[in-house]
Amino acid sequence: MGKPFSVPVEPVHQDVEFLWSSTDAGSSRVFDNFAHAAAWGVMMAAANGEKFRIDVLVWSEEGARALAGDYGVEQYLEDLRADRRGRGDASVFERLEISVHNVGRVP
Repeated sequence: MGKPFSVPVEPVHQDVEFLWSSTDAGSSRVFDNFAHAAAWGVMMAAANGEKFRIDVLVWSEEGARALAGDYGVEQYLEDLRADRRGRGDASVFERLEISVHNVGRVP
């Protein structure tokens, strides 16, 4: 992993999304900020015991700059070059894999 990821609480830019997906059930949902994606994930994991991940999707150089400045733009352009993707594809800027362990009642 490169530079530490700074978790944005508010929406960052229209070209930055947070994709919550269940690693067990295969369902997914897109959010405009990390806090909502994380809250949804914890709620679903506590209710269903699902493991989940949050992918930080960046759809443009402008979104990359809003999320992580020049470093973000470098990473976004590197992804474009490495994958030979067109400018309409998202870069998975970060992936966080999360699980919730319910230990039950603690006397």
